[in-house]
Amino acid sequence: MKDNKIYIVIIAVLFVYCLAIGNSYIDLSNNKTQISSRQPCIRSNEFDWRIISGIESDNLPLNLNAELCSYDKSFLTLKNIIHPDSMYLIFKYPMDYCGECVNEICTLLEVLKDSIPCINIKILACSGFFRDMRVKLLPYKDKFPLYLMLLKNIGLPLDNSNIPYMIFVNDGKTTKHTLIVDYGSEEFLKKYIQMLSKRYCISSD
Repeated sequence: MKDNKIYIVIIAVLFVYCLAIGNSYIDLSNNKTQISSRQPCIRSNEFDWRIISGIESDNLPLNLNAELCSYDKSFLTLKNIIHPDSMYLIFKYPMDYCGECVNEICTLLEVLKDSIPCINIKILACSGFFRDMRVKLLPYKDKFPLYLMLLKNIGLPLDNSNIPYMIFVNDGKTTKHTLIVDYGSEEFLKKYIQMLSKRYCISSD
């Protein structure tokens, strides 16, 4: 009889334990976070990764032989559109990157471009087809010079990461101030443009 009571107590304890576990269990299938196509392309160690990648891609020679096709179907090289006596901000992005994100970045550039009147902004799409470039960048064809890169990269380590970035060039051949941009980089981009404006476009009194 005592043995039966012990078994009943053990079963009751196990039953209560199972209930407690059941109530605390999180059903992951019903609580998955939806991943938005507009999330940043960098999700882990983002800050450190951006800084290191920027440093590694600064002060490097551009591949001036990189072949381009302009929006009006002219074929040329990077050397044809970057001259030593002018300054350039180049936005390069992979064609398969989030279209809405690229649109957001280009729109912000359009808003900010008047604050850097001494710097020419150029947009390079890569890893895609000419028709796609013309369709996706149609809203900006009268705002910026637009090109499709016929080669995959312009010689920077970042090219292998297939992510959008910006570089500043003021000698016709060397990268400076590399900035990785994606959705959520609005404040970074504003401060970046402000830095370029103060350093290169605002003459001292």
